[in-house]
Amino acid sequence: MHHKVKLVAVAKDESAYLADWIQHHLFFGFAEIHVYINRTSDDSAKVLNSISQLHDNVTFSHADWIDQLPPPSKKNLQHICYMQALSSIEPDITHVLFLDVDEYWVSQRYTCINDFLISCDKGQDLIVFEWLNEGAVARSFLALPQTLTGKVHALGKSMINVSAIKNIKQIRLHVPIMNELSNVTLVDGEAFKCQPNLPQHVAVSINSFKHTFIFHRMFRSEVEYLAALYRGNPEEGFPIKLNRNGYGYINNENLQSYSFEQQLYAEYIENKKQFLKECNIDKYILDAQNTVEKKAEQLKLMLPNLFAKKPQAVAKVLGNLKDEKINKILSVHYKQSQASKATQAAKPRGLKNRILKCFKF
Repeated sequence: MHHKVKLVAVAKDESAYLADWIQHHLFFGFAEIHVYINRTSDDSAKVLNSISQLHDNVTFSHADWIDQLPPPSKKNLQHICYMQALSSIEPDITHVLFLDVDEYWVSQRYTCINDFLISCDKGQDLIVFEWLNEGAVARSFLALPQTLTGKVHALGKSMINVSAIKNIKQIRLHVPIMNELSNVTLVDGEAFKCQPNLPQHVAVSINSFKHTFIFHRMFRSEVEYLAALYRGNPEEGFPIKLNRNGYGYINNENLQSYSFEQQLYAEYIENKKQFLKECNIDKYILDAQNTVEKKAEQLKLMLPNLFAKKPQAVAKVLGNLKDEKINKILSVHYKQSQASKATQAAKPRGLKNRILKCFKF
């Protein structure tokens, strides 16, 4: 049986990475790609338009209209886009996979998504791919390397069988809520089970590095990490993302690796070069890379103000960075917080302490 998988993403200011991400998934056999762009200030539309002129299976649309909805709705921009994509799916599409632009479908066993489904599709309504989270990267704007190294995570992304759209009770970013009779599995056929109180996290007992996964480029280089934080979360109000525990992995323990076979990787890189040349978008990508570097510097200038609003959360997401300017600011913040704790500890506590202070024994 031939399957046709549509890939859908919601992207904000991703013009430095869109071409790389689209080429990757076209190379591995995705039939259609649609990108919703929202609150974008870069050349994402120009990049996507140039690509779609040559590849009519790549389309895009603007999602800024969601900002005109009342506050409770516009905070769920991604959810709305996902449901709009599912409600307008083409008749010949069999599956839909929702990814972000820093997430890459990868298989150690299959060279295209259709081969994966031919082998692994047992009538599932939903297939959950676990994340392999890439660690820190030394150089900026690197293409996907031949050897992928990262840490397995309990979160991931889901591919929905179009015939089971009616079984969705509630769309979610990682694992939708399906009706009770739905067949939801991991890529190895194991039934999906979640962690207690974490309904989208794969249960610890079955969370492992599998033959097919989502390579999550959540860190990249320090500059790219800072710029990604600065892009913020479309569903939150704070200027930077706060859903990170710091940069990279300190001890590099429990890392897993997979290397593309040499000939396949050579074909992949040659295809990437040809794709970028045909699309003629070098200028947009270079401009975007310059913008990424500028945003990283802008974030540094914002840090005192961000610390004033959410000191603990901001300090957490900036942990493990080597940047001297940031570490100086973190040092000042740490000293101030320690001084504040000492001052609080020295203050008399409550009415009883204030009364006792009036007497000398």
